[in-house]
Amino acid sequence: MPVQMPLANLTLPPVALHDAAAVSALWSFPDLDTGTLCHHAKILGEAGERFVDSILLRFGMLPLALPEHSSADRLVLHPCAVLKLQVKTATAQRGGGWHFNISKGYNHSPGGVGPYAASDFDLLALVVLPENVVRFSRDRRSSQRIMRSEIAGLRADPRASLEEAMLALGLAAPAPPDNGLAALEGPALIP
Repeated sequence: MPVQMPLANLTLPPVALHDAAAVSALWSFPDLDTGTLCHHAKILGEAGERFVDSILLRFGMLPLALPEHSSADRLVLHPCAVLKLQVKTATAQRGGGWHFNISKGYNHSPGGVGPYAASDFDLLALVVLPENVVRFSRDRRSSQRIMRSEIAGLRADPRASLEEAMLALGLAAPAPPDNGLAALEGPALIP
């Protein structure tokens, strides 16, 4: 039986594709204890990044994943620019909201934890994974939060914060195509 040889620079995901223990542990998400959330933080962070990808793709923007130790998580192709996007994911609520530490690195790593440089990213995406919402921002404060009272608005208009963040960068939101539909009056008839 032929076997595919390993491809150069191709790495497997950080967890096994069929890790029964992870599936069992995460099946009750978001109703998990802190220890389980911490143990599976990497995969939950990946879920947050892919959720952001989904939002961007829905609005016609192409997100490209960057290697794990890059200063940003994604490059986003905007019609006028290539943007560096940093994604932060929160999984547990405390004090009426979800808290985000905007720092790079992690405890017990050789480089430790530190602030991002101004050139590390252009946009920030804060994901509240249990609520399936994201807020895009240019804000670089090291500690940020999304309050429970903001969730309904983020869910109702997932594009609003993206447009606001792009305007803060000096980029206009991509214009909808002029396909002649605006000239139609009344309901469109489909033969």
